[in-house]
Amino acid sequence: MESHSESTPPQEQGLGESQLENGVGEENLSEQHEETISKEEMGEIIVEIKKTYEGVVNEILDDGDPLKEKILEYFVNRADVDDEYTYILSNLSDTEKKQYPDSLRNSLSDSGAFINKMERYFSTQAIHESEKQLKEQPRTATPEEYEIGAYADFLEPQVKDAVFALQSKGYKTFQSGYSEKDPKNQFIDFYNADVLIPGDVVEVLRSKGLEVLVENFDDRTTVTLHPTDTKSIIRQDE
Repeated sequence: MESHSESTPPQEQGLGESQLENGVGEENLSEQHEETISKEEMGEIIVEIKKTYEGVVNEILDDGDPLKEKILEYFVNRADVDDEYTYILSNLSDTEKKQYPDSLRNSLSDSGAFINKMERYFSTQAIHESEKQLKEQPRTATPEEYEIGAYADFLEPQVKDAVFALQSKGYKTFQSGYSEKDPKNQFIDFYNADVLIPGDVVEVLRSKGLEVLVENFDDRTTVTLHPTDTKSIIRQDE
């Protein structure tokens, strides 16, 4: 099978490191700080951290949404998450501990960007898991997979169905995924020079808060979907 380049975001950081991005400087973790606040106060801070993540997720995602459940499991409901937050906080001064929830809220003020980042993280996880399984249990590619030059398991979920649907209509894609220039955008690259998006499809996408951009280059045509508001997260099931 020939190579089919599907762009994927870099591997996201683990929970502890992700907290560094969310309002805590790396210099603060250079040494352990002597704890003078009580365990009860530490517990209250951890509760505030969890409530912050819950608030961001509830603002964007509906109940029953699989992505919502994954994010809450990752940041709120995991059995060991309190231990991880305790470790992070133990490296901060008492003042920094108490300020941490506010710093976290400030860092997550762009809730749409956070949700988008987590969707990319889980998509990448799923692809890596599929790669591992295929190495352990190789299988023959389907005719459709052979045509696009990639296993379906290796395509990012949010564009996978579109890639195969377009392939069946005679469009030849060779690259798709999240845009490196703007991670909120998703794109599909075509070898075809005559890619047209029907007007009714454009209107449906606009009603969902998405703009469609078609760009023609010498060697390809790129179709980009751009969310125009924080609730227009491009989901794999839309």
